[in-house]
Amino acid sequence: MSALCNCTTGLNKPVGRSRILRFLLSSLAFFFFMPVSASPGHVIVIDCKNHPAILDSLRSHQKAETIVLLNFAHAPARIIMAELARFPELRNVSISGAEKLDGLELLLKVKEINITESNVNTFPSQLFLLPELTTLSIDHTDLRELPEAFTRTSKVKELTLSHNRLTGLPVTIGLLSELEELNLSCNLLENLPESFSQLHRLRKIDFRGNLFAEQPPAITDLLKYHEQQYEKAMAEYREMVRLDSLRWQKQMDSLKKIHNKNGSLLPVRTMIGEPWPFTIKILSGWECRNNNYCILPANVRGKITGNRIELDSADSKTIASLVKYRCLETIIIRSYQGEKMPSDLLLFPDLKHLEITSAPLLDWLQAWPLILAIPSLQELSLADCGIRKLPSMHINAPLEYLSLSGNKLRKLPDNIGMIASLRKLDVSKNKLRRLPESLCKGTSLSEIVCRQNRIHKIPDCLSGKIIR
Repeated sequence: MSALCNCTTGLNKPVGRSRILRFLLSSLAFFFFMPVSASPGHVIVIDCKNHPAILDSLRSHQKAETIVLLNFAHAPARIIMAELARFPELRNVSISGAEKLDGLELLLKVKEINITESNVNTFPSQLFLLPELTTLSIDHTDLRELPEAFTRTSKVKELTLSHNRLTGLPVTIGLLSELEELNLSCNLLENLPESFSQLHRLRKIDFRGNLFAEQPPAITDLLKYHEQQYEKAMAEYREMVRLDSLRWQKQMDSLKKIHNKNGSLLPVRTMIGEPWPFTIKILSGWECRNNNYCILPANVRGKITGNRIELDSADSKTIASLVKYRCLETIIIRSYQGEKMPSDLLLFPDLKHLEITSAPLLDWLQAWPLILAIPSLQELSLADCGIRKLPSMHINAPLEYLSLSGNKLRKLPDNIGMIASLRKLDVSKNKLRRLPESLCKGTSLSEIVCRQNRIHKIPDCLSGKIIR
């Protein structure tokens, strides 16, 4: 990027008579809003919402290679596209905040188009008519379908359709024979069409953040194809090396005779190159490593970021639908509406933090043992859940923090102190009359919060750990 222009024409007059304020404002005006020379290769950024003279600004930078149009919903789309079509050096166009994309078909020389954070739920048909288009990105939109017509006409090499709502790909996806990089992360894909295995030029694929339960058969077939090609190339390579060695040996035999006569140096052999330079990199949701899940199933209200999910409300069916996200480390449920806690909760091997804020209907005699059986659970918060009683049981979870605040407990489980790893216990805002003696055996326990209870006597062994 050799230059950057915000393309705002004016600056409000400074308020007051302070010379310092006038100096600062004039300096900012010079630094941010000075005109940019129309040198080839520079980037022009235009905020269409605040810009009163978009066309005048475009006409003054006709040698730009990259144009970035922000808040495009406020712009006369077709008029701007017609103006951009006259740019002799224009190769990249980025658009955000769009509602209509009229006139895209006029950009016949553009090689790269990026459409992001726009109100787009159908694929722009104008893109079918761009013969030079090799890189296309449509992300953070409401796109739900990739049309077959695009796969039959396009020659794109890099295609990004991440952070949308794609539930499937067209059966003709294999016709994108030039495709080398494909990003489908953060969609709602559960499987791939068979023709996907025909994308033999693919070098990088990103499937993270989808709903794949396992590796699709099309990927297995694609990898098998490359394995076969590798073996074939290796066989040809070995034969080439063998023939080359024979030729080299004959050449060396003849050169040795000359060398023995006049003592000249023997030539240095040039080695044959790599047999198969092709590599394919797959970032997949089914491998469950460093996944950045971005879109939840349609029936789930909440948000998910990395290995953390926050749900506005949930029930047993919601928990069951999240099993595909096995890498989750944090689950936060603000309102649990079910009567039972599903055993699917045990299928999250990496779950370390579980927080449930409200669960008025939940049977805690059933849910408590199940929650404590989560193998990696370290932090558990069950605040304001209406819990009246918890059963005693053997606890295997490596809990370090346990919060039962804001409930209606009159008594804690007698063996709660047997959690050897427990460091902090919060039982404030309950109806407790005493603390169990087993807490004295907690060698790791360093803090107990028991404010707003009815406790009259605290065991002497806990006096140094209590925070009333």
